[in-house]
Amino acid sequence: MNIPIKSKSPFVVYIIFFILLITACESDLKLDIHDSVPLLTVNCILKVDESVKMLLTENQLLQNPSDSSHLIRNASVHLIEDDAFLDSLVYKEYKFNGQITSAYVSSKDYKPLAGHSYQIKVVVPAYKSITSSTVIPQPVQIISIDTISVYLKNGSYTYKVLECTVRFKDPTPGKNYYKLSIDRFGLFKICQSGPFGCTTHLIKYNASFICYDNNTVYRRIDHNSPGPISLENENEEIWFDELFIADDVFNGNIYELKVYIRPDWFSDWAYPPAGENITYRTAYIRLYSVNEEYYKYSKSYFNHLFMKNDLFSEPVQVYSNILNGTGIFSGASVSIDSSIIIPVRYNPQFN
Repeated sequence: MNIPIKSKSPFVVYIIFFILLITACESDLKLDIHDSVPLLTVNCILKVDESVKMLLTENQLLQNPSDSSHLIRNASVHLIEDDAFLDSLVYKEYKFNGQITSAYVSSKDYKPLAGHSYQIKVVVPAYKSITSSTVIPQPVQIISIDTISVYLKNGSYTYKVLECTVRFKDPTPGKNYYKLSIDRFGLFKICQSGPFGCTTHLIKYNASFICYDNNTVYRRIDHNSPGPISLENENEEIWFDELFIADDVFNGNIYELKVYIRPDWFSDWAYPPAGENITYRTAYIRLYSVNEEYYKYSKSYFNHLFMKNDLFSEPVQVYSNILNGTGIFSGASVSIDSSIIIPVRYNPQFN
């Protein structure tokens, strides 16, 4: 369904989300250990549509996000598939806006397979060896996505959004868990001092959305007050970039999950090519089938972020399946719908 709408506000790009996610995972985990005993933190979600990538840091209290001393650069990382050695992950380092981040990536650009079991073994001098295992569930296909233009009210401001009803059938038997995210590809302008000047790159943007389904858990994009927020006040603007849901209330049945997208957030943060003023962007709605440990980790982590701002609440222990460390090693398979094409205008300041 095509909804022409002029871009009015900037948006947060995928790269910035990536950095903020790494910062959150490194600094916000609650550990019931003595402060002088550092542990390694692993963050690795195997996705069938992405090559393997693992974040590895030393968990330190009150660490400075711009301090790269907590990065672990000398780890030996082995990835095992169905009890057979698969690949050694190699260390890569990235720098963005003065911050250094890193990841251990597949030397073979390997993408995991649904229905297979995986194990990770991490060895770092002066630390205990880390191990963890997981199984990637089979994907659950999106049956259909229906769209309609509606208006949402936030305070005194009313804006036009695209209501998307994502329909899928939960398989039986057993408990199942899901994650939903929306993204698109577009141009992004980066300007640097010196001889390099400004360059334009094709990147992946995360698209923010709203969901009023009380069965979901999520983290707010506003990192000053994240967490699962009460949805009783529908006038409150609650944008986020991913949600999780368990099949507790729809086990074995068809479920309809409604999300709301602002089309003007699909405009590129870059100059339009060849003087164009309008372009078309595909919304990739991704329904991930996730396993129980990924769901437990996300739910407890989001609740921890929310509760830490409440002086009267009990601290929330973040779930972890890492032996001799903390963090998460899990997997997800995906069903992708790309039927929604949104015409957008480029940001006026770049014209």
